[in-house]
Amino acid sequence: MLTDRAGLFRFCVLGFSVVLVAMLAGCGSQETGADASVRATTSAPDASEPPAAPQQSPERPSARISQEQPRQKAADSVQAAPGLILAAGSKKMPSAPAAPLSSPTLLPTASIDRPADVASRETDRARTVSATATDSAPAVAEPITPTTPQEVAEQHAESLLMSITRLRVASLPETNDPERLKQARRERNLEIVDMATQAIALTHRDPKLERLFDAAVQYLMNAQMELALQGDPDDINALYEHAEALYRRDPASRAAAEAAFVVARFVYANAQRFADKEPRWLTEYARQARLYAARFPQQKARAATLLWKAGRSCELHGLAEEAVACYETLQETFPDTPQARQATALIRRLTLEGESLNLAGPTLDGHFFSMDELRGRPVMVVFWTTTARQFLEHLPRLLGVCSQYKPQGLAVVSVSLDTDPKAVQAFLQQYRIDWPVIFYTEPQHSGWNNPIALYYGVLDVPQVWLVSRAGKVVATRIDWYRLDELVGRLVGR
Repeated sequence: MLTDRAGLFRFCVLGFSVVLVAMLAGCGSQETGADASVRATTSAPDASEPPAAPQQSPERPSARISQEQPRQKAADSVQAAPGLILAAGSKKMPSAPAAPLSSPTLLPTASIDRPADVASRETDRARTVSATATDSAPAVAEPITPTTPQEVAEQHAESLLMSITRLRVASLPETNDPERLKQARRERNLEIVDMATQAIALTHRDPKLERLFDAAVQYLMNAQMELALQGDPDDINALYEHAEALYRRDPASRAAAEAAFVVARFVYANAQRFADKEPRWLTEYARQARLYAARFPQQKARAATLLWKAGRSCELHGLAEEAVACYETLQETFPDTPQARQATALIRRLTLEGESLNLAGPTLDGHFFSMDELRGRPVMVVFWTTTARQFLEHLPRLLGVCSQYKPQGLAVVSVSLDTDPKAVQAFLQQYRIDWPVIFYTEPQHSGWNNPIALYYGVLDVPQVWLVSRAGKVVATRIDWYRLDELVGRLVGR
């Protein structure tokens, strides 16, 4: 009897323990209001614009785009949502057929086509938190078990996005070995690409999950851009094909516009790095800027900036036709933007060769100059300032060429974009310069507000223009190291 009572007592204790564990588990699974708020807002914000425009070029470009703007890292363009707990996913790349860089718009992608059930199964792998991602992770309650297919997909996608967020801020290995760091970044980006691809497969067919889809696309494209910047052709093609697949899915979607913008940023970065050795990147940047404007005219601010930076980048590297094409697209598509209004002057200058030069204005000594005074003589027009580093660097060469060809009839006139007439006068005396200097003393017309500079879109100095004896413009951008040769040809005409 005593034995039976002891067994009964142990049975009751065991039963109570089971109930208690169940109750604790139930309490732990309840989601707080803060947790719900975080979960409801797990979406990535808009990527910020790559190079502030030199306002542009792209470019950029500037350039870049201004040359003018440093490359922004892809990871910086998406902010991490606070308080997210992440898990590590697998490291395999999404399978996608490769295609040549010359035809990126014809490439398919595997990101959109992965079945949701496959992504759900793959999510189980992502639930296992890696050692590096969980050492500092705070303890949180288990989420409420989903009851519908949509809730299952939503929770799995949110889990993946939270895992990506944590992975992006996890510390890289402490090492001074550049190759090891490079490999660590690559592995991280491959993992992000894989998890983002799974999240896209779970959400792309359900409009109610569009916010999660957009966030996944943002993570996918930024990670893929980081991979592509390492120069692997497969990674470059994958970046293009993801963007094209998203455009085919829904041309008017935010995801399509974001993906195309990341491609433009990637090309801009390469144009800044390799423009001198590989001008094709400048040409591709101009093409991407025009394509973005044509496909996403609703993205007016971004598109106008891309066109401006691309035009400036091409212009500064001697690709006048590409620059004009970007500026004309800017005028036609976004005529009410500041960039479009300035593009009119840039086109006027870039298409000036073969045309008569309309140049006149007050001179520093109080007279008035007009190009008609020099008709029948070869003329060199110089735009400059007393503080322009490149002008000071090439001034000895410029003065030497002027002295060499003056006996043969060469005339020189300059346009100063300074604001202090005394500084200009002192400069002329220091270097014994006697050519006419067009200078506006009124504050509203001095410096870069010079009417001639505004009319012809002169945005940098020094510039040297060459005009024939017939009054026709021969060149508006010259190679300083060929100045002697070019002026010799001009005088000999």
